[in-house]
Amino acid sequence: MSAYIVDRDHISYLVAAAAAFDIRSKNWTATGQMLWDECVKSLSCRYPHYSVDELPGVVGEDYTFTDEDVRVVHRPINPVEALKAVRCYTYQSCEHDGWKDSGACFLCQQIESRAVGWLPGYEEASWGAPENWKGSK
Repeated sequence: MSAYIVDRDHISYLVAAAAAFDIRSKNWTATGQMLWDECVKSLSCRYPHYSVDELPGVVGEDYTFTDEDVRVVHRPINPVEALKAVRCYTYQSCEHDGWKDSGACFLCQQIESRAVGWLPGYEEASWGAPENWKGSK
């Protein structure tokens, strides 16, 4: 089995990244649960003959995201780490037909979009072709 249900820290990190990048949510606990549910749904589609307890992931996990799992971030989120965490999560969670229309997919796209803007040098880069490219052959 190559896919797995991501762990609690992974979901907690994605929620923290969304909050740090000023993505709005009415309820971060519900957002984390939505992310986890989507991942479980994906693995259940990929491995339909397994019960949730048999799916690859953390042994004994109940996949319930709680208020205690929402972490206040006192340091900036590294945009490269956030992008990599989203890519990993997306790889694990995209195995069912409804993925592209899911709230989890939309949230991942928002995190990616915001994280790109936080990459070092992004603000200073030219809007359009860089000056050192113009007229070069």
